[in-house]
Amino acid sequence: LIVKGLKLFRPSAPKSTSSVVFKFIIENIGNVTATDVNWMLNTSIFVKYSAEPVDIGPGQEVPVFAGGVFNTTGTFDISAFVDYEDLIAETDESNNQQIITQVIS
Repeated sequence: LIVKGLKLFRPSAPKSTSSVVFKFIIENIGNVTATDVNWMLNTSIFVKYSAEPVDIGPGQEVPVFAGGVFNTTGTFDISAFVDYEDLIAETDESNNQQIITQVIS
């Protein structure tokens, strides 16, 4: 499993106290179906978790949209994780996270 394509989805110029949505993709690059896959988005201001685990077949991609409200301005590291509890056996665990920097004005 990998996380890729983490980006700000909306708005294009986020401000504090307004809703912000991020998008990322979870891809199963393995040869078998990954079952009970969970994700997490951490902004240091708020954390969002998958509502329910999903199964992802080999080669399948699942888009994720998650967000919340920043209650302050600043520059933040936004982290998207898949299998954040390391419950799924993988040959490479290092690609389960992607981090971007986002300015909130």
